[in-house]
Amino acid sequence: MQTLRFILIFFLLTLWSLSASGQSTSELEQQIRQSTDNEERMYLYYELAQKYSRKDDRIKAAREASNLAFRVKNYDMQSRSSLMLGNLLRSQRQTANAQRAYEDALGNAKKAKNIDLFIQAVDAMGTMKVREGNYSAAYNIYKENFNFLSKSGVNLLDAEKEEAKVRSRSTRLTKESDRLELERKKLIDAIASLKSKQLVLEKESSQLKVKTKSLEEENLEAKQIIDSTALVLDSVEQEKLETQEYIEKRERLIKSLNSEKQREAIVKKQLEQELQLTKLATEKQKLVIERNRNFRKYLIALSGLVLLAALSFYLRYRAKRKANQSLEKLNREIKKEQEKSEELLLNILPESVAQELKLNNTSEARSYPDATVLFTDFKDFTTIAEKMTPEELVSNLDECFRAFDYIIAEHNIEKIKTIGDAYMCANGISDKPNKPGSVIKAALEFQKFLAETKRERLLEGKPYFEARIGVHTGPVVAGVVGVKKFAYDIWGDTVNIAARMESACDPGKINISDATYQKIRYDFDCNPRGELEVKNKGRIKMYYVNSKY
Repeated sequence: MQTLRFILIFFLLTLWSLSASGQSTSELEQQIRQSTDNEERMYLYYELAQKYSRKDDRIKAAREASNLAFRVKNYDMQSRSSLMLGNLLRSQRQTANAQRAYEDALGNAKKAKNIDLFIQAVDAMGTMKVREGNYSAAYNIYKENFNFLSKSGVNLLDAEKEEAKVRSRSTRLTKESDRLELERKKLIDAIASLKSKQLVLEKESSQLKVKTKSLEEENLEAKQIIDSTALVLDSVEQEKLETQEYIEKRERLIKSLNSEKQREAIVKKQLEQELQLTKLATEKQKLVIERNRNFRKYLIALSGLVLLAALSFYLRYRAKRKANQSLEKLNREIKKEQEKSEELLLNILPESVAQELKLNNTSEARSYPDATVLFTDFKDFTTIAEKMTPEELVSNLDECFRAFDYIIAEHNIEKIKTIGDAYMCANGISDKPNKPGSVIKAALEFQKFLAETKRERLLEGKPYFEARIGVHTGPVVAGVVGVKKFAYDIWGDTVNIAARMESACDPGKINISDATYQKIRYDFDCNPRGELEVKNKGRIKMYYVNSKY
């Protein structure tokens, strides 16, 4: 059964490599974006890791293949991708990460019972130790894994026979691939023949275009001749019209001479009528002068009334304008106070919770399945507080917490609360996804700020703060409690474990749980601490974060 499984996996890998051998990296990336099957995406990422030219891209693709193999529980593929990742990391001299990748490859090869991958992983680990000059460690690796093979009862001779069968099948597949390549070359020749025919057709087309152009030029010349003829005809027609107009003018002049006598009689009659109209106009003018005198008197009285009305209107307008200005000033002050209230509310609560409180005067508790919680606490805070005045203590504590607030704001982390000298914040308690890497970056910046502050205060001969930081990832419940002086808080076992991570940490360090480590292990350099006893939680795996890769 194990032999058949080994043959089937090798056969699938061979078919996959043959089908993807002609694909470019861009085609594989397109297939990854379109695929929704994790197993298919796993094989595509593994192929990408082999095709990329830049080592950073290959490392990233190999990690994605390893993670997808872990999800679908494909131990054979997880071992292969981890082995490739170890070789790439070793070429970049990241020996610690390469060692972990080889260990993953070895463990998954055991689960898959793949002898070939098991031997490759052991050989890679041993070779790395030999190159480091650690011969005793290399000897122990070979010895330990040889004992494992002996105890597991694996028959290497049978495995070699099965491997020979697989190689034979692979040879047949290679011949089939060669046949397909030959057919592809024939298709290329046919395409070249079609291209030559296309060139001939393009040449004939260009000749037809030349003939068409000459015909268009001939048509243009004929059109010009027609246009010049039309112009001559237009000038002849114009002369004909001018002659006709001259004849009409002569006829009108003759008619006007005949009617001159009639016009003289009409003029005499008009003069008589104008004399009568002049007399009537003189009498009418006298009446108009009298009426204008009366109108001026009336106009003076009306102007006085209008002036009084305008003065009244102006006084009313001025009073109304003053009232409007007072009202606008009051509205601006009210709006300014509202903005201050909203800003204060957003400083206390997340934006979504604040909006819900404004609309409903209440906020329902929400559960978040994946959140990362960070706790900090200062070493010997009580002892240090006794050496400072109350004002100096509050000032230094405020300086630290202000710096923490600024750092988490840069990384989109939500501040929960401060309790004395303790500071708690979390990520993943909003509509946005949880980003444990952002919390670890913020923790590193916390420690960097405190280290710089420590150097300055040592030079001044003053006491300083050192923090312990604990981080854990898991589900939480968040909500608002209280009616007066309400507070936003989170609850759950995740919060308790994060607090235990902080209490189990050394000053100046960042202690994380295994749940957080699994999400950030490829992005940050961490030192395992093993399983340590935690109050009310038993033994928990812990890690110290050193720096970002």
